[in-house]
Amino acid sequence: MGQRGKTGGCALAALALWLAGVPVGAQEGGPPTADKVAELFAQARPHLETVLGARLERPPQFRALSAEQMQQLPDPDLEACVRWQFPELQQDALARALEITRFASAGATLARHAEGFDVIYVVPDNLPRIANWERSLQSANAPAFLQLALVHEAARFALDQRYGLAARRATCRDREEFLAWLAVVEGRAQWVTSQVARRLGSQALFPLLAQRYLHVPDAAPDPALRTYSQTALRMRYWADVRGLAFFNVLQEKNLPDAEKRAFTRPPRVVRWIDRPDLYVRAEQSNRTDLATALRGLEQALPEAEWSAGQQAWTPAMVKQVAALLGERDRAERVTSTWDEGRTLVWSLRKDPRQMVAVSVVRHETPAGARSYFGFAVDLQRKQDQVVANCGPSIRVVESRATSVKLPGVEEAVRNDKRMQYGAGTEPVSVSTLLARAGDVVLECTWHGLPPETGWAERVLTAALAAVK
Repeated sequence: MGQRGKTGGCALAALALWLAGVPVGAQEGGPPTADKVAELFAQARPHLETVLGARLERPPQFRALSAEQMQQLPDPDLEACVRWQFPELQQDALARALEITRFASAGATLARHAEGFDVIYVVPDNLPRIANWERSLQSANAPAFLQLALVHEAARFALDQRYGLAARRATCRDREEFLAWLAVVEGRAQWVTSQVARRLGSQALFPLLAQRYLHVPDAAPDPALRTYSQTALRMRYWADVRGLAFFNVLQEKNLPDAEKRAFTRPPRVVRWIDRPDLYVRAEQSNRTDLATALRGLEQALPEAEWSAGQQAWTPAMVKQVAALLGERDRAERVTSTWDEGRTLVWSLRKDPRQMVAVSVVRHETPAGARSYFGFAVDLQRKQDQVVANCGPSIRVVESRATSVKLPGVEEAVRNDKRMQYGAGTEPVSVSTLLARAGDVVLECTWHGLPPETGWAERVLTAALAAVK
């Protein structure tokens, strides 16, 4: 068994051990006592159930751990943060990154729900330690702060019972979807906790639940390992803060069944977390999100020959490309009306270098889509100019742009190129079809394959029908 397998096996063994029953307060001298922990939750429970809108039919059980024992248990959210943020990590490197992340996270943990179980682990000894990290955290060394941590994890426990958090996390297909999902989970738990804090009179302590993640000390000798753990902890901070703001806006907008909607039809892009009004508008219009719409197109090429997969298409990606072409400022302007974006890529199984991709971007307004369409067309020309200065390593052998008429589309342009990557190599065909219909911009790209306009017309028509 590899290092990663050993780490996971130890964590599961520890989980089974502590599920067997370690009484709260078992560690000597650890404030508060077992009776105090039970009393803190008993005080908060009626308020928690009022905010949740239902009784806890199966209330959580509390088990005490030291920080060292907590390090042996999985932290699924933070471990997923590391995997999505650093996909290049494999085997031993990944195992070390996950180990240091668990180590740092354990020091900041006061309570943690064990997903799939009715257990919340408690680390009372961390109260004074957290309070000593930073002047702004000094008031954290109080039973009332532990009480809020218990409420937060009890809220996650209730959400897990309702929606099955682990299974839904596993459906995330890229970093964007995962971060949006993390913000939904943490944000809802934070929103519930904030309401309970008001009822308990401990509002002043509530912000520290998120702020502690900004001040976790990290003694890892390797700067790279510190980067992994601190990045994951800051993602948790972002999810707490932005997720709370997300649910506050949903509440202000009086979105019916806000919690149920967010968990059963979750936002799949970070932009909707940062701009909750976009999510509210999408829900009120009951439109299909782009990920779902493109999933229906995955069979447009035969599965036996093609491998299909989706990925996010974000303003940050556009700006990165534009910056290489000296168009960063314009990219900032034309992506300001960006609503959501998604790309579906097919790779030929026998030769993955041959690819077809369909991208869809929805803007807030048709005017915004029109500006973005013009920008995308101009970028194609700009690419030719930049490549011409790259010397013999990359050469545009041929480039031609033509206007195209497509049904249901207001404007469309096809750009066909033959690119040579390296002197003496065979030129590669690269074609792009850009189209705009109202507030939606679509792009179909062929790499290493001749363009099939008839096929593209059918696929783009189907895509437009699905997203409208």
